[in-house]
Amino acid sequence: MAGPLAGFRIVDLSSVLMGPSATQALGDMGADVIKVEPPTGDTTRRVGPGRSDSMGSNFLNMNRSKRSVALDLKHPRSREVLARLIANADVLIHNIRPQAAQRLGLSYADVAAINARIVYCALTGFGSGGPYSGQPAYDDLIQGPAALPALCALCGDVPRYVPTPIADRIAGLNAVIAVTGALLHRERTGEGQAVEVPMFESVAHVVLADHMYGRTFDPPIGEAGYNRVLSRTRHPYQTADGWLCVLIYNDRQWQSFFRLVEREDLAADPRYATMRTRNQHIDELYGFVARTLLARTTALWTELQAADIPAGRMNTLDSLMDDPAPGGSRLFREGGASDRGGDQHHALADHLVPEPATAAPSGAQSGGARRRGTARERFQRRRDRVVRGRGRTRLRARRSRGGCVMRREPGRIIAGMPATPASPTKPETPVTATARAGKRVTGGAPAAAAERGGSVNATVYVALKELITSNQLRPGVKLIHQELAERLAVSRTPVREALERLFQEGFVTRLPRRGFYVAEIDEDEARELYELREALEIYALRRSMARGIKPADLRRLDAFNHAYKALVRESTTRERMLVDRDWHLALAALADNRALLRSLEAVFERLILKIRIDGYRTVRGEEALREHLGMMKVLRAEDKSEAERMLAEHIQGARRRLVGHLAELSG
Repeated sequence: MAGPLAGFRIVDLSSVLMGPSATQALGDMGADVIKVEPPTGDTTRRVGPGRSDSMGSNFLNMNRSKRSVALDLKHPRSREVLARLIANADVLIHNIRPQAAQRLGLSYADVAAINARIVYCALTGFGSGGPYSGQPAYDDLIQGPAALPALCALCGDVPRYVPTPIADRIAGLNAVIAVTGALLHRERTGEGQAVEVPMFESVAHVVLADHMYGRTFDPPIGEAGYNRVLSRTRHPYQTADGWLCVLIYNDRQWQSFFRLVEREDLAADPRYATMRTRNQHIDELYGFVARTLLARTTALWTELQAADIPAGRMNTLDSLMDDPAPGGSRLFREGGASDRGGDQHHALADHLVPEPATAAPSGAQSGGARRRGTARERFQRRRDRVVRGRGRTRLRARRSRGGCVMRREPGRIIAGMPATPASPTKPETPVTATARAGKRVTGGAPAAAAERGGSVNATVYVALKELITSNQLRPGVKLIHQELAERLAVSRTPVREALERLFQEGFVTRLPRRGFYVAEIDEDEARELYELREALEIYALRRSMARGIKPADLRRLDAFNHAYKALVRESTTRERMLVDRDWHLALAALADNRALLRSLEAVFERLILKIRIDGYRTVRGEEALREHLGMMKVLRAEDKSEAERMLAEHIQGARRRLVGHLAELSG
């Protein structure tokens, strides 16, 4: 099941705890999070025990649901790679101090110049414009100014930090709220914006919401500090054989407790009759509870629960890990390989969204261990990642000049992309699609590549891809660098680089010491492609319906259907496939999801490569047209429940259509 943020890409430049905790939560909700680290890695990689130096326990529990790339931002080439990542991102999150961000060209003005729609989230120690702005900040340095150690002292202890990095966690949650709110604003208005999440102000807000107390008013009507929470007797209660946590809160619960311990006289005492009077005598009241429970065993827990009085055990860290409650509520799950040794580890599961069809990766991977399973299970995981906008395969590491590490995946290069990154494909008009359907490349760079512009390498890549998908270079043909260079009127270097990229995308294969060959797609891969197209199609339908369809959009889709109908009996399979692709891309464009557009285009390119002959007979073309019209009916339905019913029928028919596809291909 895709999360609510599926299709959104987040570039994460943060490190340590605050930012990674925020981006982990966003990744758990389905966002595609790309963690950018320095070549030495995030410092938390070496915090806590681990079976390798780069995969410590704290890092694993703060960086699941992410992919990673290493960039040295002091190097110009790495900054160019980062700029290309930003150009295709929805959110940028960093915890770099403002002065350093300015030097690196990462201020909001710099980033907005690259991508005006981006949500720019700066995590800082102290709010900009204040007296502490720009100062370094760590959790302890925030807890002190926010009065947390002083609160511990008021409870009878020495000033003490809360023994967990609570400031980082609070600010991280605030960042999640700020980013999702900014994304909602952008969905409604189309405008990106900058948001700032300062640690000090975030923690101070939490503290003062409880403890302003009498100083809430002007002039004050009392002192600051919530006396019940600050009571020195507020702590777990010792029993005759252990410890027990009890919170008797409202009037009914106190009356029940007094009856349970056979002190009905206190139930009638006016000092304990209401919450206001109880708070005025909270120390003596909690002292009475402590003395009472000390004479009882921990088995009193069950009696308190039976009387509907909140009570629970006090765990240690070890007993928390063994407590049956976390296991029953799926707090823990088995994580992926924690290092190259392949050992398993326990990971904290997310509870922000319903359990996904496949578990998100438990830590940012850097070319490490692969997940196991049957071929069918591996494909299903890959398909689900595409529907969530996360690419088709695991990332692979490739080192490049200039101090940056590149991560690649079929169909998309995450870092080290061509000089002019491809923008989302805009669906063509039926006339353009029909005119282009039979076009062939006869030599030199094709017109489509020339129109795109960009570097020579990008143009050669487009030209070679067109030669392969148009069957001018048939499956199994050996690709000789010199012949291709002469055919395209370029040097051998861009040809070699284009073949490397096509190899990454699966359009060509490489045999050791024998060179490159045009790839063939077997029946199993065709099955996967058709199922993947079905999944993307259903996702596009749901998202388009949720956004609302305008009459002009429906007229545009109808125009594609008329063009397709005219081709059913008179054209080749490839001509129909091109119009079919353009219809699906137009549908995906309505969903306003760049990742969906890229994924659908890549799937259709592979399908066009597979269909080398007229394997689609006329009956297949007519069936495809009926599917188009059925989806049009879904989009036109004003009754959403009826639309959901029709969409369910469409999903149920996916298997039958797949069998038909494969029968056509086999024939």
